[in-house]
Amino acid sequence: MAITRTLNYRGKLAQAVAGLDPIVLITHIAIGNGGVDTNGVPKPLTGNETELFNEVLRKPVTATMPDARTVRYSLAVQAETDGITGMGINEIALFDSQGELAAIKTTTTKNMEATDALDFDFDALF
Repeated sequence: MAITRTLNYRGKLAQAVAGLDPIVLITHIAIGNGGVDTNGVPKPLTGNETELFNEVLRKPVTATMPDARTVRYSLAVQAETDGITGMGINEIALFDSQGELAAIKTTTTKNMEATDALDFDFDALF
């Protein structure tokens, strides 16, 4: 498994903290099926990524704060309802309000059957 915030989004955060630009909010989570190599090993990440390797679904994010220094971005999917039955999900990402990739994670593949439901959470720690 690999996870990283993109260098682009880290730059946006630095600009906001410096008071030079407004904060760019996280607004969407996307999932995909291109996050592993031919051997099924999660692809390594550099922070230079600009999109998922193969995005299959993007939805608005739900943000909560489980404690005073953590923002949790969540997405619930249901295979049949969301049109991902038969797909092997192995990557997930956060996108900001400008439509740019903010963070990405690759993982082992979860093959989706019609009745499968998955919950995805990204925690931003401050």
